[in-house]
Amino acid sequence: MTNVGKYVSVVGGVLTVVGAFLPWVVVGGQTTVSGVQGQGLFAVTFCAIALGVIAFREWRPPEQAVVVSMGLLVLIVVLNVFNGLDELPAGQSIALTTDPAIGLYVSLLGGVALALGGALGYVLTPDDAEESPDSESDTVGVPEQLRRYKQLEEEGVLTEAEFKAKKAELLE
Repeated sequence: MTNVGKYVSVVGGVLTVVGAFLPWVVVGGQTTVSGVQGQGLFAVTFCAIALGVIAFREWRPPEQAVVVSMGLLVLIVVLNVFNGLDELPAGQSIALTTDPAIGLYVSLLGGVALALGGALGYVLTPDDAEESPDSESDTVGVPEQLRRYKQLEEEGVLTEAEFKAKKAELLE
């Protein structure tokens, strides 16, 4: 089963990197500052760590937790920039208007997707303990498989017709 969370995280990572190279802030209505000219480098670094984990490690809960953490750190960086838009730099007496630009929004969306993808990966990862009886057919004998299917029928997971079909399949 492919994991949707992994793909959502990769899209989030790509959005974060692309957003970091776009304008993050417009100063005085004319000058733009891209993310990589400031705190966006932190966002790119956190994103690179997450993408490295996705690319080179198995997609398991510890790795998913790292991806969620990196996504949250990207969000902290982006929200910190949003928060600082109204503050005057030290020593500046003339207030220039500073407005968020498209790159800040793209990076914000990327950070959300990065964190959400890691969380989805954790939630949607099937437990190893809950394997279907079919996946154990090589190691478990026919009588044990029949007992498991019968138990699933009694629990209401399988219908009587499904149980009979599985039984016929096993006895072939």
